[in-house]
Amino acid sequence: MRNTGEKSAFTAGSTRIGIAGSIKNTNETNDEAKRDRVDILILDNSSGMCAVLARHLSELFKLRCISCAHGDSPILETLARYQPKILILDPAELTLSPQHDLQDFRRSVRIISARTMLFGYTARMDDAVLRGVIGAQFVGCVGKQSDLQQLEIGLMAVQSGGMYFDPGYGNLLHEVVAQDSLGSNDLLSKRERAVIILTAKGQPAKQIAQELQISAKTVETYKGRALNKLGLSNRAELLDHALSQGWLA
Repeated sequence: MRNTGEKSAFTAGSTRIGIAGSIKNTNETNDEAKRDRVDILILDNSSGMCAVLARHLSELFKLRCISCAHGDSPILETLARYQPKILILDPAELTLSPQHDLQDFRRSVRIISARTMLFGYTARMDDAVLRGVIGAQFVGCVGKQSDLQQLEIGLMAVQSGGMYFDPGYGNLLHEVVAQDSLGSNDLLSKRERAVIILTAKGQPAKQIAQELQISAKTVETYKGRALNKLGLSNRAELLDHALSQGWLA
């Protein structure tokens, strides 16, 4: 885990914070931060949607929910203050890169708030996002275009110790889960990750081998392992996955 630049890496995570629509100052002491712990923290580009959703979930579940909008405070600082049990966010709104992808974000969350579970609420419902959230150990993911009841059902499942994914994922979910049960979504090794990122960027095996100071045959071996772990079978799928993870930034 890289220890430098973590708080600035996820630039989309700067937030404007509201509790039932009000603005709060985030410059609090550690003791005050502990008292600020919440049950659900919602992060999204839309401050209006966040506020409405937070009020709805607070009333529905009788829990303390906070709404956040990208804007003023780094997401990891906000996370450190509130240490929510569940963090709801759209992974597609995070600014990711090859150095800080969705799995790195999950590691950072775990370091800052070990109790926090990630739940996706996304406008993008596709193969790459599903693989990304499962790989980053999200406990669920539903589409913003789905009925709000899907989010409610998902949160009830998570609070009961389960997981929940939007029925809209259909057969794709079964395929990914089956691959995951075989270990295909294990974290990539450092070398596998380097090779697959360079491959996604269009570099040929010989060039990758030269850059990483390994043989072209070894490059193909790492590439094959990485594709297998990610459950990808062709370049189109690799490019889609790379885009969702921020590898091409």
